[in-house]
Formats: sequence, structure tokens, C-alpha cells
Amino acid sequence: MVIPFEIIEVDSLKMLSAVFMFAGTILVSLRVTKILKALSFAVEALDLNAQISAAIKRGEAIPNIQMYGMHGQAIEAEKIGTRLLIAGFSMQVIGVAFNVMSFLV
Repeated sequence: MVIPFEIIEVDSLKMLSAVFMFAGTILVSLRVTKILKALSFAVEALDLNAQISAAIKRGEAIPNIQMYGMHGQAIEAEKIGTRLLIAGFSMQVIGVAFNVMSFLV
């Protein structure tokens, strides 16, 4: 269905452009936050494992607790992050398209 340009006002196109670009930016930032959170947790777990190993080697009486499974969390964050990235960039492209259309009307 083709929408004639006479029906759509320039201000409406500019508003749609801003809304789509803002929503796309939010989705991309959520992706970055989700991946950074997973990677940060993995680094903290690795550091804790190193601290426990060092304490055991020094002869301290500490339980040998090792954390594992962070790789799976990073992969899951990446899967969700990919969807957010595609959705966010798509919304930004749609926003740019609305902006360009506002100049053509």
C-alpha cells in the first residue's frame, strides 16, 4: 500500500523519525549493557577463581570453590544482544527514512 505524500505532514514525518531513531538507540544501548554485564560477571568469576587458587597454594584453609558456566551466560547475552542490535539498527534506518521523506514532501 502506497501512502500519498499529501496525506502525511512534514512535522509528522519528523516526529516519526525522532521516535524511531530514539527507540533504536535505546535498543542498541540495551544490547551493549546486557553484553557488558555478562562479560563483567565472567571477569569477576575468573578473578575470584584466581584468588581462591592463590590462597590454596599459600596454604590457607579455604574451601576449593570454583565458579564455572560464565561462557554460557556470555553466549546467551550475545544471542539476545544480536536480536536487540538488529531491531535497534532497523529502527534507526526506518527513522532516517522518515527523515529523508520529510525533506521530499
